[in-house]
Parts: sequence; structure tokens; C-alpha cells
Amino acid sequence: MTVIAELLQGHPEIALFAALSLGFFLGKRKVGSFSLGTSAGVLLAGVLIGQLRIPIPALLKAVSFALFIFVVGYRVGPQFFRGLRGEGLRLAALALILDVTGLLTAYAAAVLLGYDKGTAAGLLGGSLTQSAILGSAGDAIARLDRGPEVKRLLSDNVSVAYAVTYLFGTAGVAWFLSRVGPRLLGVDLAAACAALGRGSGEDGEAVPCEIPARGPFLIRAFRVQGPPWAMATVGEVEAAHSGRVLIERIRHRGGLLEADPDTLIHPGDTLAVAGNHDELFPLLKAIGEEVDDPELLAFPLETVHVVVTSKAADGRTLEELLRARGRGVS
Repeated sequence: MTVIAELLQGHPEIALFAALSLGFFLGKRKVGSFSLGTSAGVLLAGVLIGQLRIPIPALLKAVSFALFIFVVGYRVGPQFFRGLRGEGLRLAALALILDVTGLLTAYAAAVLLGYDKGTAAGLLGGSLTQSAILGSAGDAIARLDRGPEVKRLLSDNVSVAYAVTYLFGTAGVAWFLSRVGPRLLGVDLAAACAALGRGSGEDGEAVPCEIPARGPFLIRAFRVQGPPWAMATVGEVEAAHSGRVLIERIRHRGGLLEADPDTLIHPGDTLAVAGNHDELFPLLKAIGEEVDDPELLAFPLETVHVVVTSKAADGRTLEELLRARGRGVS
């Protein structure tokens, strides 16, 4: 054990990756239906490995915290501003109430239990699961008129208190909201969730976790019998239908071909034809016999978000853009 401690103390980077590996392992384990999750697992692993008194360079702490803040802001920032357009005032009021009550509760607990400033800051950050408090507390401790040993002790207490209280800040809150909260409010949680689900799907609209049984798009396999599709190119067939019917793949003489506008369609070929209901249904009998060809239809579809940056697209309708360069796009 002494050899391991000396190794980790001399190479804190090994301790860092060991905490990550052990934390992910612990976070994935389940006891019944309960699991810590990766965040709590890594924090718990860090507390355990930290008992070996491993010194972490101040630069590594600062860089890691800066990266964390950047990632959180990059991910949550757009959601925050979108939320302001909806229930922004209610969310802002809720955040204010939560911050004030959390701060006062942590302060009262620290005074009653005799915690030092570092432990109190860790208690506040962990109970609210707010990692940004770690950086603020560390910055404040560095500016204290105290000796380096006292500052180091306070900084260590911040991390330890944060890691311990973070576990309850995640699992405890989930338990409280699902078990205690509904009883305090006299609410049947299961019935309220069911009513909310019915309300979000009224007027025939699907709730967020559902999709309509009738999709907007069809992809079917047909064996070509003869004209007008036989001996025409893929581009000619698609142009005849304004690009709203697409031929994605072709089975020709047993082999699979990726269709392009110059590909010639032969009698007996099996086509993977895609289109919306209004365009494709009138053509079903004209194309030929519908067949079941799982391999032919096993190609990926992708939904993407597109930001228009080209001036050539400015002022044009979606139909115009699809006709010009929209093959394979619907």
C-alpha cells in the first residue's frame, strides 16, 4: 500500500485517471434500481483516493475548472436563453428562491456545526450540485490573509465536503421529490404524471416520448415491370416527379447499387423508392410489384439541423432549393 501511495503522490496524473476509471466503474454499478451515476461515482472515487494525501498542482486545478465552466456554458447557455422566451420569469424566480434558501441553510448548518470556511463552501456547492462554487471558494481562499498551510487545509476541506454532500445533492433530492414532496403537497404523483401526459397529447398531438404511427415519409421496395420506369435513368424518373420521389438504391442482377442520376433502370430491377404519402401512393401500381427486400432497404436516414449561410439561398423557397440541389433531401 505504501508503494502505491508513493507512486500516486509522485505522479498525480495517474491518480487523476485512476479516479476517473474507478468512478465510471462505480457509477455504472446498480443496487436494485439505484445507481450512483458517473458524476457521483467519480467524486466518491476521488474522496477514496484522496485519502492518500496526493498533492494536485494548482495549475491543473485552474485549467480543469476552466474547462468545466466552458463545457457547462457551451451546453447549457443556449438552453438558458431559449427558456427565457417561455417561462423565463418563473424560472428566474425559482432560481432566486433556491439560491437564497440554499445559501442560508448552508450558512446556518456551518455555524451550528462549527465548520470552517472551506467545509462550509464545500457543503454549499455539493448540496446544490453546483461545481462553480468550487472555483469561487478556491479563489476566495487564495486571497485570505492566512499562511499557506491554512489555505491548503481549507482548499482540501472544500473538495472533501463537496464530494460527500454531492452524493445526497443528487440521490437525496431525487428521493425527496419522488417520495416526500408529493406527500407534503398531498399529490398523487403517478396520477399527476398521467394527467400531464394526456394534456401534452391533446388534439391528436403526440407527447414528446411518442411518434405518430403514420410517418410523413414512405420507403418501399418495388420490382420494375416495364415502361415508363424501365430503361429510364434515375434522374429522368425523379425529374418527372419534381424531385419529390427519390430512388435511393437498386438491386440489379442480385447486386446492390447506390443510385445516382445517371443510373439506368432495367426491367426486373428492384428499387428502394422514397417519398411522402401524397407523391408515392398514386405511383404504387405504375412502378411494379411491391416486394420484401430487407437488405435493399437497410440504409441509414439522418435528420440534421441546417443553418443558412449562403447568399444564394437567401429569399428562395424550400421547394426551389430542393429542386435545384435537393436529391436525397426531403
